[in-house]
Amino acid sequence: MAGLKIEMPYGKGMKTGCIPGSYKLETILPEKADKAEDLGRELLRALNNPIGEINLSGLRKAKKVAVVVNDITRPVPTRAVLNSLLEWFQNFGITASQLVIMIGNGLHRSATKEEVAYLLPKDVVANSSIINHDAYDQDSLAELGSTSRGTPVFINHSYLECDYRIVIGMIEPHQFVGFTGGAKGAVIGLGGEQTIGENHKMLIDEGACPGNTGGNPVREDIDEIGGIIGIDMILNVVLNLEKEVVKAVAGHYMDAYREGLRISESLSQVHFHGPAELVIATPGGYPKDANLYQAQKALYHAEMVVKEGGTVILVARLNEGVGDNLFEDKLGQFRSPDAVLEDFYSRPFKIRAHKAYLWCRTLVKARTILVSADVRKDLLQIMKVECVPSLQEALDVGLSNLAPDSKICLMPNALSVVPRLKAN
Repeated sequence: MAGLKIEMPYGKGMKTGCIPGSYKLETILPEKADKAEDLGRELLRALNNPIGEINLSGLRKAKKVAVVVNDITRPVPTRAVLNSLLEWFQNFGITASQLVIMIGNGLHRSATKEEVAYLLPKDVVANSSIINHDAYDQDSLAELGSTSRGTPVFINHSYLECDYRIVIGMIEPHQFVGFTGGAKGAVIGLGGEQTIGENHKMLIDEGACPGNTGGNPVREDIDEIGGIIGIDMILNVVLNLEKEVVKAVAGHYMDAYREGLRISESLSQVHFHGPAELVIATPGGYPKDANLYQAQKALYHAEMVVKEGGTVILVARLNEGVGDNLFEDKLGQFRSPDAVLEDFYSRPFKIRAHKAYLWCRTLVKARTILVSADVRKDLLQIMKVECVPSLQEALDVGLSNLAPDSKICLMPNALSVVPRLKAN
């Protein structure tokens, strides 16, 4: 077939297709950025040059040090980060046996034994305490009052029992927090269900959108909780499209975060030339496309670009299916996306069920075609989308009713970009 061959991330591989040359094609990608020449050196540079005021004397006196890490759904090079952190700890007499490694699962499932072995260095697995956070385990949580917005603050009590607390994470666009990173790794990663639910219920606010942190109640609430729970230091990384570390920042949980945010914004905010009749998007492959709970996020970024009544092709493997029982149950209760939205607005906010709202609000704006050869057939009716196994089949369907000069937009890593409409 004549035309332009395109490749879109799918799992750990690619899906390919061909688009005829008569269409107006625009690709929305983050700004190209070279990886740090030496990852270990970049991480140590950040650690040795902390941003803002931090209490390093407290680290020297610490007997137990909490280190909060992301779960497997985030492409943070956690093992490499911890290796550099262990090297840096030598300056303060801190050894692996003093570390309490806390896996910030948030509302995600607990990390498996295999995932823990993948995430953490062998020295840490062998000598450190490892806590797999469970947001639903009330006995593991401590309550610390509430925020100015009324969000109750519940945090894993093991975190509070440590003498020093460091949060590791990455800074990238997020569909309603604005950007990830900073306090979020601990506040949401180690938070109780009550905290996460009350915080996330503000996602319907118009300020809660990708790329927005100022005037975003979700993000501002998280940052306030960061001050309540006590974060002595953060170590965050900014990644490029290839998921390589471009820059690391360390220091005060707000000051260092703002510097990392500035870098991430410069890479992720991309202007496009107008809404498209057809948008082809992916969350960037594994691990973000393993289930609908994660892959759904790419759809909102595509929604920002597609015309009302247009078509979105979402390329996602979804080999783990929906990825959350409550999300799946909520989708399965209703016949149409409109009915899901009507139910969401008529009931009190329920965490995890909010994913059904986030998924369906795009479905009511644009026809959505899923490309997956792995999703279980019984889930397709629940998901309320068309599904084909190949990208070319999806293109054939999506292009069938388009005028020859229609605009098509490619978003090969939709989660990494914040689309901004270019002014005429």
